[in-house]
Amino acid sequence: MSTLKRWNGTEWRPVGSDTFLTQADAATNYAPIGSAGTTTVEGLTDATTVGKAVVKAADAAAARAAIGAGTSTLGIGTTGSTAAAGNDPRLSDQRTPTDNSVTAVKLANGSVQNAKIADSAVTPAKLYPSGVTPTAKHFYRGDGIWATPKQPLLGSLMAQNRGIYPASDITSVTQSTTTTSSAVFKRWDAANAYRPVGCTLTQSVAGDANQGCRNSITGVSTTTLSSTPYAIETVASAQTVRIWLYTTVATSDMMIFVDGQKLQPADIVFTTAGVQQVEIVFATARTRTLKVVFSGNQSFVGLGAPSGIFTAPAPAKRVRCAVVGDSYVQGASPSNVFAGGFAQRFAHRTGWDVYNLGIASSGYKAVAASDATTPYNSTERKNALAAIGNLDVIIFFGTANDQGQSQSDVQSAANAAWTAAKTAYPTATLIVVGVESGLGSTYNTLNSWIISAAQANASVDAVLDLRTDAVTYGTGYAGSPTGDGTADLYLSTDNLHMTVAGHEAHEAWLTRRVAAVAMAA
Repeated sequence: MSTLKRWNGTEWRPVGSDTFLTQADAATNYAPIGSAGTTTVEGLTDATTVGKAVVKAADAAAARAAIGAGTSTLGIGTTGSTAAAGNDPRLSDQRTPTDNSVTAVKLANGSVQNAKIADSAVTPAKLYPSGVTPTAKHFYRGDGIWATPKQPLLGSLMAQNRGIYPASDITSVTQSTTTTSSAVFKRWDAANAYRPVGCTLTQSVAGDANQGCRNSITGVSTTTLSSTPYAIETVASAQTVRIWLYTTVATSDMMIFVDGQKLQPADIVFTTAGVQQVEIVFATARTRTLKVVFSGNQSFVGLGAPSGIFTAPAPAKRVRCAVVGDSYVQGASPSNVFAGGFAQRFAHRTGWDVYNLGIASSGYKAVAASDATTPYNSTERKNALAAIGNLDVIIFFGTANDQGQSQSDVQSAANAAWTAAKTAYPTATLIVVGVESGLGSTYNTLNSWIISAAQANASVDAVLDLRTDAVTYGTGYAGSPTGDGTADLYLSTDNLHMTVAGHEAHEAWLTRRVAAVAMAA
């Protein structure tokens, strides 16, 4: 059965037999049924402001305003005062964006294809980074850098007449082991008489300048370079020219060029050691440019003539090139060192001043028996390279002498040598050539170490591989031909060093490959 309760202002209390609703209680706690009472909307303690506004709204328009519905009747329709249905097609159809309202982030990656780009729509200025003015000389490199094209070294090669000097202008060429007294004589150290070509001259015997000069490079011991070829140039007005020299070995050779042409097809060869003279008598009296290339086993004493003058030519605007290498670069053969080695022939073909820094038995890590300071990466070799000055091209030849060294040692030494060269000559073109061909597959691994290191070294501008692009191949050699390759002609009787024909072939190979190399920036 229900219990009758009354409100006492704080809580509802049961109305018991001992509890009576007084007239005062009724007046205080109960409003008469049907009367207006005293309660208002603002007195609702749990109503929101919007809710109160809806309750107090005088009409529908006021209620819509209270909930932010504006003038809409909230009816379904397509006019400005109605609402769109959930499946209204306008909510899912394609719409044309407002001009300049779509950003790049809204485009799907790879969605813009070539066909969507109008012809000439992308101008060069749009492709260049800020601050770079586009010109016809720029191109975009594969590594994302805008650069200017490099000129190939071919443009720096001087046109040389590879023919032989006209025999009609030569009366005689005579070799002798005695010298002829000459009214005019210019010793090797005479002022303004000669221009050393690709070398520095120093007297052969300390304290005796009359013994002639040999090749020397500052920073490298005379002993080390005692077998490295060198050359001198002079302008001679004499009709008869006598070249005086000493030879320190029984067999050695010499090359003579007149006005850029070789004096005669074969190199001049000496078969005894000691004093030597080569006398050239020309058929006509006129001024000529002479270039004499000496073997490293020869000491140049001077030039003599019955009459006339010898004067140093003005320094030509030639490319200055250094070739670092072993006995191949030096020009060695089983019996002597060739003045006609490929480095000297390369100098003539290109018209460059070529500094021959070939030292027998040396390598990036290997040490020549004659001098313990000869590795390519040694302080002595690096000082020699830096002492030359103003080099435009530096060529490092790989060597079989590093066979037996570890990969890390060879590559570390090679990288250090290349980096030092580029540091000394930051604008020079640095070219690395792999291990010489013709020595068998045993050296392929060593070659791959040098080639891969060079390709990864930022200091190196070009890499030439003599094994994949071989000059010498086959299993034979001079005196033991097998008929299976050029080695029959290009390898000497020691089956190691090159013949004259081998040097000529390597010079031609090197000239063609270097001509295609782009000059360093």
